[in-house]
Amino acid sequence: MKQSLINAYSMAHLHRLCFSKPWSVTDFGHYLQSEHHLVKFQASDIGMEALIILQIIDNEAEIITFCTAPSLRRQGIGLGLLKRALDDLRVRCVSKVFLEVDYMNEAALRLYQTLGFAVVGIRKAYYDTDNGAHDANVLSLMI
Repeated sequence: MKQSLINAYSMAHLHRLCFSKPWSVTDFGHYLQSEHHLVKFQASDIGMEALIILQIIDNEAEIITFCTAPSLRRQGIGLGLLKRALDDLRVRCVSKVFLEVDYMNEAALRLYQTLGFAVVGIRKAYYDTDNGAHDANVLSLMI
């Protein structure tokens, strides 16, 4: 089995642990092959620990998914991965990063604010959750 297929399966498994509407193995396979996406992850002997995928267009990027295994949260794994992704973006001459995050996800908001991300907008009813629609905060960072 090719390493990228193994990674796609591992990413899909982690995504299922973290999101109520997870992406498929096929989705992750696409991102791993795309020249317009930066895919970074951290894995160990126990499996995929964290992943981040960014779409890059010209000198801007958007974080389209980012997660850490629930059992490994608040250990700095996600923060370290995000910092490495931002370093890679700087090398690619990306100057601005965007993302949407559920306005109720306080842990994620704190993580992004730690690195200087700021709220620049709101997307009404952006997330369809089991508890109804949630707004998303749009965050941005100049790097």
